[in-house]
Amino acid sequence: MASYLSAANAVQARNGQLALPIHTSEGGAMIPVSLGANNDCHADDIDHGVTRATYERGFSPYEFNGGTTLAISGPDYAVVAADTRLSSGYEILSRNVTKLHALTDKCVLGSAGCKTDVDQLRSVLDIKMKVRFVIFRSEERRV
Repeated sequence: MASYLSAANAVQARNGQLALPIHTSEGGAMIPVSLGANNDCHADDIDHGVTRATYERGFSPYEFNGGTTLAISGPDYAVVAADTRLSSGYEILSRNVTKLHALTDKCVLGSAGCKTDVDQLRSVLDIKMKVRFVIFRSEERRV
């Protein structure tokens, strides 16, 4: 209720309509509000972010960096392709970040999405492959 009272005090008249000022990373905005009779609080009067009104974005450690990967295979061939654009929302961070990572001479990892997750997956796979290679070589020498 305290947040409603503070919001009700911040309501400004704009073009004959009541509006609440909201500050976002994209700039300021006004959310139209309607207060019940005598400024009574009703559940239908409060915008909970599910309407077309803008709201401030919260922090998330996982960022969807987008991207496209494609693989086509046939009986004697395989083609793997990916874009090189790294983005965050509508912002292009780089146009030269590959989404294809060679694991071996005959194996390629193509992955899009959260770049930090892809980098971690590539590192884990690289370490596991090196360990398996060392184990394989040591067993091969014993024989």
